Amino acid sequence: MMMRRSMIVGAVVGLIGAACVVVFADGPVYVERPASSSPVTTTTPANNSTARGVAELMARSRSCRHFGGNAGYEGVGMGSTPEAALGNCCYSRSGMRVVDQGVAFGGGRWWACKRYR
Repeated sequence: MMMRRSMIVGAVVGLIGAACVVVFADGPVYVERPASSSPVTTTTPANNSTARGVAELMARSRSCRHFGGNAGYEGVGMGSTPEAALGNCCYSRSGMRVVDQGVAFGGGRWWACKRYR
């Protein structure tokens, strides 16, 4: 009886662990939005050719830094909400025109990148 209960408990714990792996296997949640519209969830490979790609790279590395790949100015930031992360980006209050921006969620934080011209 005790061995059977141990096997059941072990199976339940194993299933819970497997569910956790499935939940986290997909990586960060990606959110891209033009300067004046609401967020749209997308899943595309990470690269530094777009602001969303830079935000994804930061979310994966848990590091707020520049990855390059932009001819103009680039600001990066992080925050507890997508809006806070975008507001914390370098040059956010500069008045420069935003040409691309994106945010990604990872490590319990939102990571953002804005590109300006």
